[in-house]
Amino acid sequence: MKDHVRAYIDSLGLGSAEVEIARGHKIRFRRGGERIANERALLAGDSAGLADEFTEEGISYAVESGRLAARNVLRSLGGGSLASYQADVDREIMPELRAARQIGFMFYGMLRRAPRPWMFASSKFPYLWDAFFAVQRGESTYAREAARVPLLPGIAQRMLDRQ
Repeated sequence: MKDHVRAYIDSLGLGSAEVEIARGHKIRFRRGGERIANERALLAGDSAGLADEFTEEGISYAVESGRLAARNVLRSLGGGSLASYQADVDREIMPELRAARQIGFMFYGMLRRAPRPWMFASSKFPYLWDAFFAVQRGESTYAREAARVPLLPGIAQRMLDRQ
C-alpha cells in the first residue's frame, strides 16, 4: 500500500515533500448498545463506530448520523435531550450495520475457509453479486437483501454471537 501511496504522491509532483506521519488506524465498529449519546453530547460517524463491516465504508453512515444529530440538537434546544439520538441511530442505522456484519462474516468467512468453492458458487449464482451491487448503487439495502434469504444471516448471527 505504501508503494501505491508513494507513486500517487509522485504523480502529483509532491514526491520531495517531507512526510512526518504516515499511518492508518483501525476502524471502530458499533455492534451493540454502546452508548453514543447523553443529555449534553453525542457521537456521530466513525467516532460512534458507524461503519460498514463488509466494505469498511463509513461516509454514508457519517452523513446519516449527522442528519440525525442535527435533528436531535434542534429538538434539544426546545427542551429535549440529546439522549434520544441513540434511539434514532438504533432504529434507523443499526439494522443496516448488523446486516452488513452478518454478510461480511459470511462472505469473508467462506472466502477464507473455502475460496475455490465460494468463488465457483458466486460465479454460478449471480444473486450474490447482484445483491451486493444493488446495495452499492443504493437500489437496495443490506437488511433487505439479508431478509430475502434469512437462513444464512441467521446462521451467521448465531456464529457471531458465540464469538
